[in-house]
Amino acid sequence: MSAPTPEVELPPEPSPEAQPAITPSPPIQSTPIAPPLPEVSPQPLTSTSTQFTDLEAISKLAHTAITNLELLGVFAHIDSSTFDPEQSIKRGEFARWLVLANNAIHQGEPSRQIRLAQRGERPIFLDVPEDHPDFIYIQALGSAGLVEGDENQEFRPDSLLSRAELIRFKLPLDVPPGAIEGDLQQIQAQWGFTDTEQIPEVARAAIATDRTLGENSTILRTFGPIRAFNPFEPVTRAEAALALSAFANQTAAAIPSALLLPPPYLLLRPPRLLPAPLLTQLRNSLPPPQKRVQISHLPHLNPLPNNPGIILAQPQIRRMQPENL
Repeated sequence: MSAPTPEVELPPEPSPEAQPAITPSPPIQSTPIAPPLPEVSPQPLTSTSTQFTDLEAISKLAHTAITNLELLGVFAHIDSSTFDPEQSIKRGEFARWLVLANNAIHQGEPSRQIRLAQRGERPIFLDVPEDHPDFIYIQALGSAGLVEGDENQEFRPDSLLSRAELIRFKLPLDVPPGAIEGDLQQIQAQWGFTDTEQIPEVARAAIATDRTLGENSTILRTFGPIRAFNPFEPVTRAEAALALSAFANQTAAAIPSALLLPPPYLLLRPPRLLPAPLLTQLRNSLPPPQKRVQISHLPHLNPLPNNPGIILAQPQIRRMQPENL
């Protein structure tokens, strides 16, 4: 007969009253940490948004050229909502565009920058006084030897720009110094224009040299494959934009990818901020963890050297909830 199993007595459970009271520790006070500015890497950023409302009827090439140059601040002086693409451009305004476009497209190359004139300089051209709205640009071109006055030492800023003048003014910025040469025979052999004989002598070397640029030719980019050059035909504003959308192999289309500079800098053009559609595209271009940002205001505005049409802005960025974007 087996012995009975002994019962094991467990210690009595302590009553709730017997447990010592636990005093909660005071919450740890942490120092608020401001969210870091989002890291924005340079990436392609193109836009069809524009302040101009009259570009629907022009070619896609011209539309793109205008919007790209607009992003670069070339048209910052235009306060109107119309660009008037089919209107003829005056020589003075083209001089402004030429300098601003060149300096914007070559913004990282000091050796390619046209130095703007300073107020107080003695005017080179008798009809472009210091108070002329395009003085600093026309004077800069004259000082650099890129344009010359007529027999009366006048620039004629209010005269319409002709096709021959367009090439004569721009080509020195497309090729190395001393590379401009050619005559009627070369123009006829290379271009085969039916009106070669009508091309003014002062523009012949530039037009002949432009053909050596191949696909980077300003004539081909602006007017396409043409049989007659029509050297004295006025240039439209859309054609001027096409001509200035590239300098040799450097194009304005590549510059919007630099619109996002090392963070948190942005390229803006005065007097307006970037259009709302472009801001939306900017937000959407950020990596997913950094999408919830909004540009609130721009406390620091600094014009870039040699191009007052572009502003380097350091925006203050604050985090937003997704529903507020």
